[in-house]
Amino acid sequence: MILRRIGTFFLLILFLSTTGLSCTLLGPSGDAALFAPVTLEYWRVYDPSDSLAEISAAYNNIHKNVAINFRTFRYEEYEQQLLDALAEDRGPDMFSLPNSWIGRYETKILPMPRVMKVGYVKRTKEDEPPAQSAGTQEGYTAKQIQTLFLEAVTHDVTRRDVKGDVILGLPYSMDVLALFFNRDLLNNESIDSPPTTWTEFEEAVKKITKIDEETQKILQSGAAFGGGKSIQRASDVISMLMMQNGAEMTQNGAVVFDRAAVGGIQVSEDGSPALNALQYYTDFASPGKEYYTWDDEGGDSFEAFSQGRTAFFFGYSYHDQLLKQKAPRLRYGVVPVPQIGYPNPQATFANYWVETVSKKTRYPQYTWDFLRFATQKDQAEGYLKRTRKPTALRALVETQKRDEDLEPFASQLLFAKSWYQGKNPRLMERAFVDMISDGLLNAKTGEDERGQLGAILKKTRERISAGYDQMLY
Repeated sequence: MILRRIGTFFLLILFLSTTGLSCTLLGPSGDAALFAPVTLEYWRVYDPSDSLAEISAAYNNIHKNVAINFRTFRYEEYEQQLLDALAEDRGPDMFSLPNSWIGRYETKILPMPRVMKVGYVKRTKEDEPPAQSAGTQEGYTAKQIQTLFLEAVTHDVTRRDVKGDVILGLPYSMDVLALFFNRDLLNNESIDSPPTTWTEFEEAVKKITKIDEETQKILQSGAAFGGGKSIQRASDVISMLMMQNGAEMTQNGAVVFDRAAVGGIQVSEDGSPALNALQYYTDFASPGKEYYTWDDEGGDSFEAFSQGRTAFFFGYSYHDQLLKQKAPRLRYGVVPVPQIGYPNPQATFANYWVETVSKKTRYPQYTWDFLRFATQKDQAEGYLKRTRKPTALRALVETQKRDEDLEPFASQLLFAKSWYQGKNPRLMERAFVDMISDGLLNAKTGEDERGQLGAILKKTRERISAGYDQMLY
């Protein structure tokens, strides 16, 4: 009888273990490792060190065994510190990347697991030991990313391999280009409202710009627009113009922005959408052109706007916060960027940071579980209110549209776009600034201007394409 009972007991154990019910019926002993103390190192840029304190505390409330150490870096030092640490196996478990750097770091990122199994350690009463239970969270699919986050996020963080969807990161926020305008300079020229189209932008710039007829020196600039090295985020501005013109920036992982007509958008027979955008943009910094209003030698575009020396400036929400500190007396406003109009697509440029996990982390379950938790609506909303940033979540767009300061950015989030810049995004930025400089130099010669611009575009595309194969080390 005793032997029969022992045999029955072992059969029950075998049954429970093979059906996956052992954790529920036999307690947490089989998942002891889930409840061991865990410390996650998290590296970020710009945000104050306490910006995620509430989210971290909320996570720790249900995972008492998990502690998160945050470290904040200056942008100038961040990448070198990160690369050195990853190479020496002392890097962080989680870290932030600009969305354009995802391709550059793809081999160093641990994709989101299909399933994350973690331990829940809660304390119900102070005089009682913590209660332990194991739980699982499913990783996101590309379709879920598209449903929860803005469109640009799907293109930036999702890939597909033979096993299915690959998720490389999740964002808290998404910044987008907007148009800053000087209220006094517009009022002085009886311009009652900022432009919503490029035609209105041209007319306003012509009214505001003052040029010395003899020297052709700009006395008052209508817009910080058209230059390369002097324009903050010039590569973003020209990318936005190309996409509004209908340019397809990449296709199947290859750079193709200098192609001719794409996607049904009507363009002139003698040029591509990108060529039209480049010529239009550089006209604003080319002496003798109808909309000449900017000189690259005039100094930094943001400084010029903050000092009231130009009426229009293209910038991000972080520029808004900087202006409030740097130029508190400046009377300015912010509106969405001008658009071309139907049938051309609406577009502004998306520039934001993505949170991801190191392939070398010892805690793949907890790192991704935390990021999944932290970027959900209830958690991200508090972070966004503290940092005053536009959201990356679809569910919060309408809420932010009701915020006077965030509305110009939030109202553009659904048509914000970015493009995959490959293994060397910094090379792409330099190449685009050089492309603008070459375009301006070409405009001065006046010889076969469009043909030369086409050659400049081709050279730029080939230069960026070559950078795709460059490795980190």
